[in-house]
Amino acid sequence: MNLLEELEGNGWSIQQALLTTYPFDPQFFSGYVRPRLRKRNCDLPLVLVDATRYERNITSGDWREAPIGTDYLLEPVYSDGVFHPKVNLYASERSVYFTVSSANLGLEEYCKAAQIGYSDGFQRYWLTDDEHDVGEAFSVARDIRGFFEQLLEVEGYVTGQDARDYVREATTTLEWLDDEEVPQPDTERNVWFLSNLSESILDQVVARVGDVEAVQMYAPFYGSPNVLRQIAVTLDADRLEFVIESESTAMDVGGLPDALDRDFVVREMEHSSARWVHAKYMTLEGDWGTACLYGSPNMTSTALLEPASRGNVEAGFLQVFPPEQTQPLDGSLFHNASFPFKLSDPVADLNSLSLRDQSYEGWEGKMSDDRGDFRLLDAQLTQAGSDGEAELIFRLGGISGERTFLVATDEGDERRVPATLEADAELSVRVREDDRAAWQDAVVTIAVPAEGLRSNARRVVQESQEYYREYRDITRSGGTESSTTLLRTVLQNPDASAAGVFNIAISELQKMSQQGAEGGETATPDGRGAPQFPERSPARLAGSSSSTPTLPKLIENHLSYQRERAVDILTTDERPTPNTVERSVEHLRTYWETIELCLVMDCLGELDSASTDVEGLFATCHSELSKLMDQLPAVIRRLNGIIDRAEQETEVRTEFLTEEIDAVNEHPLWATVFDTLLFDPSLVLEFDYCAGRDVTIPRHNFARQIKSSLSLANPAIWQHLYDGSYVVPEAAVKLENLRVDYREGEEVPASSNGTQALLLYILVQQVVSNPNFLDGLQNHPRFSTNDLESLAEFAVQADDVIVEYGLVGNVQWSITLKDAYTDVKDLL
Repeated sequence: MNLLEELEGNGWSIQQALLTTYPFDPQFFSGYVRPRLRKRNCDLPLVLVDATRYERNITSGDWREAPIGTDYLLEPVYSDGVFHPKVNLYASERSVYFTVSSANLGLEEYCKAAQIGYSDGFQRYWLTDDEHDVGEAFSVARDIRGFFEQLLEVEGYVTGQDARDYVREATTTLEWLDDEEVPQPDTERNVWFLSNLSESILDQVVARVGDVEAVQMYAPFYGSPNVLRQIAVTLDADRLEFVIESESTAMDVGGLPDALDRDFVVREMEHSSARWVHAKYMTLEGDWGTACLYGSPNMTSTALLEPASRGNVEAGFLQVFPPEQTQPLDGSLFHNASFPFKLSDPVADLNSLSLRDQSYEGWEGKMSDDRGDFRLLDAQLTQAGSDGEAELIFRLGGISGERTFLVATDEGDERRVPATLEADAELSVRVREDDRAAWQDAVVTIAVPAEGLRSNARRVVQESQEYYREYRDITRSGGTESSTTLLRTVLQNPDASAAGVFNIAISELQKMSQQGAEGGETATPDGRGAPQFPERSPARLAGSSSSTPTLPKLIENHLSYQRERAVDILTTDERPTPNTVERSVEHLRTYWETIELCLVMDCLGELDSASTDVEGLFATCHSELSKLMDQLPAVIRRLNGIIDRAEQETEVRTEFLTEEIDAVNEHPLWATVFDTLLFDPSLVLEFDYCAGRDVTIPRHNFARQIKSSLSLANPAIWQHLYDGSYVVPEAAVKLENLRVDYREGEEVPASSNGTQALLLYILVQQVVSNPNFLDGLQNHPRFSTNDLESLAEFAVQADDVIVEYGLVGNVQWSITLKDAYTDVKDLL
């Protein structure tokens, strides 16, 4: 096989390329590998490299200048031993191609060494085309895809988010392999891809061949004589033959006679080529035929006798040939036709051999002497936001608690970050626009100087997907963080990739919510202690396409999800906590803020009316709001039930009471609940009136439903309604926050009219339904005279707009409700 030609994947189009190596040569990769992959439409390959090699070289000159993260992804694999496989997998919707060899990704090994390997692939249509025989390539392709999937399943191996996303994307691309029938039963196969992620390689070889009579093996590096004895015992071979290359092979030949209890010989490989031999192979013979194992494993215990949990990570091929096949090593295998060599007669004087004490790969079981005290699992720099600021996101493992972290680059830039972290949590650092260059592509370590602790080094990688930070926040919070931020971008430009990212995020949230409803393991996708979402990336899936719903449909999906979560979170047989209520309220608030966002953007003229169905957008808001109003009583009843349990059940009460809170009804959480029942709806009412979109129409019915919900609520919630010292300043704070959020100053049509009109409507209707209502308020120990006066003064300012806003009719206000309004005014 011509390794350089194999890099082109038989000339087929490549969507994703996964490559693994022990050492890595960035100059070779940029000069030889990338151009070949780029010709086949692969825009961003992923290279998985041994973590020790990564840490030793990441600050070296050629690695430091390499376009890691922009032209390709380079991810260290923190296996328990050495990460040693040499597997390349090329994926597309129409084809698959793979190579498994002994060659690492370097100029010397691809161009100047004798290697051994196997390559194959097929196009998808071949599976139904009688002219092509896919043969065993189909099963091998599925096995190799499974190898990469399994790498992600081993905790701590692949920790970088971009790399994990990329592997999942590639394996998802090849899901069509699962849709097709295996062309050849496993019992008829004679080619297998083997790795030791679950089971030792030699155990798998023994399971697939018959009794072994003779074994020949060659590798640049042999284990100790005792290891070779274990290999012989496992194979139970009668005769052993070890092939060595003078000056290149590392082997303790002097200890073989004492260690081995069976016939063996040592032969020298002789060749006139200037190439050096890096191939590793083992041939086995028996009356069943001949087999050959080749690929990455040397003849060592960590490569052949142990699973990856106790040794290296290795991969190779096993080919089995029946006795009638006279030239079993033809084709892609290492043999005289492809690399002329001959073997000497058995060496009589083993001490005469000139061998290396250590292989040119280094002592393969040796780990880094400089591993960190805790793990820097990932380092990402987000794209700059509209304010020019970006965010450095560091994922840490093996450390938690309250500490001051020192984040430092290899060029001397530093940040001190005090933080309290949970296990395997994130450390976040804001980066101003003028500081971004110092951190972009920097090599970073994180230390805790006070304790003398430090992490491993890792290259900062720029996020590969626009809006990834928002995507991450949305999915990890269960949809309550950053969703309105991303939605604002979508509303301004529905054709941008933001719409695709938002669609993927909400689709995943809906899927997880549905799995929870069906009794899956991830029943509460809502941040703070909730199960993690699948780590699927929006990379290269975002953007305008036929699969991205229209903007009205996106808004509908988002609102319905938030509404359903607000209700479902409160439906639990488990012991409720403040966190239960907080998560429900966050979904309810996000719901209101989404409708508010649409209306404000309309008022500001920032909706892209040329490409947006604006009428359809607000028709969707109206429809969804009607559904929420119908469900609001159910939300209130469930909140009341939680308050009742907190007041009556000791175990629940302990969750709500702290040193600062003596009574359940004093918990500040209930004020937050109240805000979502009065202030959020009143702001939607205000902006709906200003925009003239009729989202809250009929408004008298909307006001009635808000009033009914508050009346239904537990006193712990509705007590805030009649507290002027809370309502009046809080209304002002809400408006000021709105102006800040939209950064438009006085251009935002924000006034308190909506809140005042809704409050006045509620007060008047309470008086109508209960003539003694105001007397009860004045005699209530919870409300002072000043509280009621400030409340009335605030509410009656809506006298001029309550009819205009449509909460009551003109005749109704001037006649039917006149006396009740006068009673409210008399509180002044």
